[in-house]
Amino acid sequence: MFKLLEQTPTIIVLGVGIWALWKDRNAIAKDGELERKEMLKVIERLTKEHRLEVRELQSYQRTVEKEFLNMFSEICNTLEQISDNVKPFKN
Repeated sequence: MFKLLEQTPTIIVLGVGIWALWKDRNAIAKDGELERKEMLKVIERLTKEHRLEVRELQSYQRTVEKEFLNMFSEICNTLEQISDNVKPFKN
């Protein structure tokens, strides 16, 4: 029994040390969870902004493609007219 009483302070110190480590681990886990939630919000915000930017770019691209197709169609029509006008002179 005396041997056990000699080791009691060591056991108490080790128990307090283990409790302090457990408490720190829980605090770190809570901080990590809060950080993950904050980063999730940031990612969602960035994703939303990115979607809006992509929509704007796609809209711009469609507009440019329509303009290009209209211009190309006009050029084709002009070339056909020139070809039709030149045909009588070839014969």
